[in-house]
Amino acid sequence: MIKSINYVLPLLLVSLLIGSCESNKKTTQSNKDDIVNSKYSIASAEYEELVAEALNHIEKFEFVELGHMVSDDIEYYLPDGGEESRTRFIGKEAFMNFWNTYQDKTGLDNWTVTNVVSFPFQIHNKLAYSNIDGIAVSTYFSLNLKFGEQETDIRANWAFHFNEDKKIDKLYTYYDRTPIIEAAQLNVLKLEL
Repeated sequence: MIKSINYVLPLLLVSLLIGSCESNKKTTQSNKDDIVNSKYSIASAEYEELVAEALNHIEKFEFVELGHMVSDDIEYYLPDGGEESRTRFIGKEAFMNFWNTYQDKTGLDNWTVTNVVSFPFQIHNKLAYSNIDGIAVSTYFSLNLKFGEQETDIRANWAFHFNEDKKIDKLYTYYDRTPIIEAAQLNVLKLEL
């Protein structure tokens, strides 16, 4: 009798373990199916890759290549002020002029983008603040900037919006400008860009 228990007990434990794993799988899948959000859904990882490409061009000062990724009617928002008062560059020409002159006017020698985390999502209903729907990517990253001997680090959040042609048509930037102003020893928004 004891010999048969020695064989049966391990088999019983393995059966219980397998059964509980299968039950847990069903519960997890069921919970995933129950999560529905009528406002947003996950978008294709392709948009995450487009954002990585855009950040790579910015990091390398490759603004001609960046220009190929944006729409003619791009709206670019800097992180100063509120909804009505923040600095905006409307149209590809204004956007490209900002980036093509930024390095010379600010004395920026180098910047490095690291620790990028991107969330591509589909907006199903127009958002109240921006009145947009469609594909967007919220991206968080660390940015190290060098202005001569001065250096600073910030954490930034940029929101990219894409049109139907997969071009960036809106770019909202959010970050603390104070460390950049101190390192550059000037406020870029006070310059004529």
